[in-house]
This record gives sequence, C-alpha cells and structure tokens, in this order.
Amino acid sequence: MMFESLQEHGFYIIDNVKSLSDALNLTEALGRILPLNGKDTQILQPKNKLSSNFKSLSYFYGFDSFPLHTDTTFWSIPARYIIFFLKEKVDTGTVLSKKIKQL
Repeated sequence: MMFESLQEHGFYIIDNVKSLSDALNLTEALGRILPLNGKDTQILQPKNKLSSNFKSLSYFYGFDSFPLHTDTTFWSIPARYIIFFLKEKVDTGTVLSKKIKQL
C-alpha cells in the first residue's frame, strides 16, 4: 500500500506513529537514510528572520508561507523520499505538487 501510494500520489501518510524511532523503522523499506549536515534526522522548527540562518527560507519568509520548493535539490542526486514525523498533530497546511514522472 505504501509503495503504491508513493508511485501514484508522491506521498503516503501514516497516522499514530508513536516515536521517531518507530517512524525510522517504518521507512527502512524505502532504502538507506542519507545524512544531512552529518545527521540522520533534522528538527524543523518555525523561526523568525532574526533567529534564522542567512539565506534560509525562514530568513526570507519567517512565519509567512514559503514558496513552492524542493528539498535536497542542492545534492548531486536529490533524495527520492523525504520523511516527516510530527510529535503532535497540527492544523498547519502543506501544499504538495503533483508528482512529475522521471525521464
């Protein structure tokens, strides 16, 4: 079911994952985790301009909506999948673009 949803929609949602460890275990079927900045996981936290890294999206947009973007495009081979784990459910929306078939 997970692979079919990823192929058809480009994403898959799993509810009621209790811990980051459980989330990582579920994703093992997708392949090897590639570290970013030397870490297997990153913490995404809303930031204002003053507390953000220069040239980051948070620096330019703060708490406003971010423009449509793709993570890891700066890698020589971008990540195939990006996994998000939420400690608690939130009502903040995320815009997903229609999956484009690879050439």
